[in-house]
Amino acid sequence: MKMEMEREDLLFILASLLFIQAFLFANIVPALIGAGIMLYVGILRLSFEPNVRGKRIVREDKITEDETLISRLKLRNDSKIPLKIEIIEENPNFEAERLNLLLEPLEEKEVEYTLKPKKKGSFELEGPILRVRDLRGLYYEELRSEGKASVDVYPSVESIKEASKADKNVRFAEEALQRLHVGMDSLEIHGLREFQAGDDARHIDWKATARLGEIIVREFLREFKGEVYLLIDGSREIRREMKKSKVDYMSLLVSQLGYYLLSRTYPVGMIVFDDFKVLKVINARGVRGQLNALLEGLKVSPSRGLSSLKVPKLSSRMNNDFLKRVMPFLKGRKGHSSGIMEASSRVPVGSFSIIVTDAALRPKELIAAVENLKKKKAYPLIIALNPILFMELKDLTKENLPSIYRNYIEREELVRKISLLAPIIEVGPKDLAREVVEAMK
Repeated sequence: MKMEMEREDLLFILASLLFIQAFLFANIVPALIGAGIMLYVGILRLSFEPNVRGKRIVREDKITEDETLISRLKLRNDSKIPLKIEIIEENPNFEAERLNLLLEPLEEKEVEYTLKPKKKGSFELEGPILRVRDLRGLYYEELRSEGKASVDVYPSVESIKEASKADKNVRFAEEALQRLHVGMDSLEIHGLREFQAGDDARHIDWKATARLGEIIVREFLREFKGEVYLLIDGSREIRREMKKSKVDYMSLLVSQLGYYLLSRTYPVGMIVFDDFKVLKVINARGVRGQLNALLEGLKVSPSRGLSSLKVPKLSSRMNNDFLKRVMPFLKGRKGHSSGIMEASSRVPVGSFSIIVTDAALRPKELIAAVENLKKKKAYPLIIALNPILFMELKDLTKENLPSIYRNYIEREELVRKISLLAPIIEVGPKDLAREVVEAMK
């Protein structure tokens, strides 16, 4: 038997004060009241002998992650006093609300409640804890109900579709990035998509079809008549120096993309943006010297320090109302659109766009920009710079390794969510084509 110490202690303290008052003022009335309180507490303690039986029944042993498990619990109070029962589920893999009910002496009840799975897998369910209290809440005892069950939680159809869609976009991004390396015959391919009526059967990518289980066709840049725009993140966070500065890497990456596209006579433009506004716009042109113009537009002042690895919570609601109100005045213009959103608005309709940024810096703005580009038929490919890949070995210590790993896991989940909307590939300082570097010397 356990006691609610605050309530019982309060009664004992009150009785003690009444005894002291009776002694100091030579008055028997407070002493009688104190004795009555002590007697009352003693009777309650002696009468509290809970005898409650419970048995849980779970009829379903296989559910999906978006379904709820129905739990039926049979209870019987074999005590001589009425009792309050609180049902507590201790399994961390299921979520359930706490239920409270009253059982009279020798009464039986059957209650039904739901358990919501928190993750997928096979789990063992023990009977819930029954916290039995007296009516006045002074004493309680915890009992384990009977009934063990094994439950298998499977992925839902929607989650399978979501995972399949994310995996498909990741594979599309990998294929697209591989075909941006100079010296490959297949560089004319700019993307993959599902087969549609009227497509040439000669354009079927059989390797991708075998991997994805659907007929996938190649899209060729020579069939693409629009302009190609590079949306380059030039924010301060991107410009923080590491072992290989992201600014230097950005220049090499733009050289790589620009050199290939211009050599295939495709008009290439560039839009550089930061957190708040567009910094520079270079209209798409396919003339000689355009590559130098693109590199000239990348000239920014480096900012020293390590890049932040903290990943924003995409699903949580950000408290940025104040920033939304203040930002327009800081930028000297109306509205509160971000730099990347403004950059997406500058891309002409029907263009092919390549966004180069750190996906974890501003995920909500990135998603909004992707949606805006898709509405304009300027379907984007995201090349995400991963700051973890730019870290030096001396920055990896025993103390900060756990936090880096946690941020890595959060980042992977964030990239997975963004990949549902557009192809995305994470890159580091080693993801360069040597042919481009040699050609630019």
